Amino acid sequence: MDHFVHLHGSWEDYERLLAMRGESSVPRITYLEGLIELVSPSQYHEIDKTRFARLLETWAEEAQVDLEGYGSWTLKKKRAKRGAEPDECYTVNRRATSQRDRPDIAIEVIWTSGGIDKLEVYRKLGVREVWYYERGTLKFFALRGERGRESYAEIPRSELLPQLPLKLLLDGMQDASQSQTAAVRALRQALRDRGGCPRIGAYSPAAGFGSDPSIEVETIVAALRQSKPIAGRDQPRQRSFPESQDTRSVAARAQLGIVFRRQRSTAEQRRYFAPLRR
Repeated sequence: MDHFVHLHGSWEDYERLLAMRGESSVPRITYLEGLIELVSPSQYHEIDKTRFARLLETWAEEAQVDLEGYGSWTLKKKRAKRGAEPDECYTVNRRATSQRDRPDIAIEVIWTSGGIDKLEVYRKLGVREVWYYERGTLKFFALRGERGRESYAEIPRSELLPQLPLKLLLDGMQDASQSQTAAVRALRQALRDRGGCPRIGAYSPAAGFGSDPSIEVETIVAALRQSKPIAGRDQPRQRSFPESQDTRSVAARAQLGIVFRRQRSTAEQRRYFAPLRR
């Protein structure tokens, strides 16, 4: 069980506690408008958060997704009277440029109920997504609204990492008989068995890319490279995919690019799309 201590104090008190703790990872300290929370996480909490991070990073490596991990980065904003230290946090396809920067994703592993509402803390810190993992379930919250009126909305899956294989990830978290290393090996093998590539929806002339997870990015790009223009057919709805798709069609490339950009780094985009720009 995690141990919580709550204190009332000023921002200066919060800063002094951070200074007294120094570089130690515990206790984790959260501040919300005069309320200070100190948490000493249990062994079970740390096992879960480490296991989750290892599985997520394994998937990112296999799927060629550029995740930059920052651990329990101390995020704070004096003007907003908020400070937090996530269990794990990441930027996606970029690196943080300063202490004032923010991670794109903050992950909280819930082992003991109670404590400060972390969503309320992260809301004014500007973290784009917060993930809550609690004993076999994973919830996603995305920041919505205008600046100053932000709030978190629960979403069915991450918008920053929409291709994340939730079932495989949660399977690795739930099998207590496996060591962390064995769970990582099992996930890596499962990803390689299914091709190791993020999948996107299949294309139809009427609906664009749909929900059928049968066509991989590489398959689509290869088909586009090999296909030829169809004389007199300039409207996307008049084309079939992939056999007769026009590789020089702006609409086709835009449709593919929308999905592709969500899942691949800039370098990979250049590598894949360069042959299509002739």
